[in-house]
Amino acid sequence: MKPAPARRGNRNFIQGNWGRQGNFELLVPHGNMIRQYFRDNDAPGFPWHFLRAFGYPVLPNQLGPTPRSLTFLQSNFMGDGVHGNFEVIVRVAPPLATQPDHLDFWFLDSRTSQWNGSFPLSADGQAIDGVTGDPVMIQSNWGTQGNFELLVPHGNVIRQYFRNNDDPAFSWHFLREFGYPVLPNQLGPTPRSVAFFQSNFLGDGVHGNFEAIVRVAPAIATEPDHLDFWFLDSRTNQWNGSFPLSADGQSIDGVTGD
Repeated sequence: MKPAPARRGNRNFIQGNWGRQGNFELLVPHGNMIRQYFRDNDAPGFPWHFLRAFGYPVLPNQLGPTPRSLTFLQSNFMGDGVHGNFEVIVRVAPPLATQPDHLDFWFLDSRTSQWNGSFPLSADGQAIDGVTGDPVMIQSNWGTQGNFELLVPHGNVIRQYFRNNDDPAFSWHFLREFGYPVLPNQLGPTPRSVAFFQSNFLGDGVHGNFEAIVRVAPAIATEPDHLDFWFLDSRTNQWNGSFPLSADGQSIDGVTGD
């Protein structure tokens, strides 16, 4: 039987299937930790509650890794048979500022309600580090279970990875990259962050295309950030773009946040 569809991924705020209505679930970095909150959508007044924290605790007056940002989803891996596990990718800044950011994986088992991690993320035996922008992850309909799909800025390009959820080892793999390559010793646009999903435009008739919006920092620091659109055609498995985003004939620039 085909697994139940996963809840769509987002940066740090989703609606899960806990509760009758489906609670809002929020993860937010706070110092060296990540705090988990939820809004009870079955209660009058829709109250918010703190649930638990996980992350990288350190002793007083000591340095440790710091979560900069995260992306998470509720998957169709149902630890308790009813509620999907929460699956999280965290962008981590090491204690030494000279070291590059890397990605860690965490998951909350809905059977135990415990966070498990951190697991340093690697693809094809290579650590995913040198990260220069915030990652975003979804669960797609590629594969029987539905693979995890990850985009993360890395210098002037965006790298695409996936986790093979039909593999008992749940192995991650690098697929391809797209973006704004430049020649050595030259400057070019830089992707700061990206948002994406799998749409119902079925390039190959089965798999939805991936649709992405990229926040782009121009090569000249005094110029404002703008938004570009890209899409991956599932028929050709090629990224197409960049297409500068405009609305009602006006370019979307002067962007100051993700």
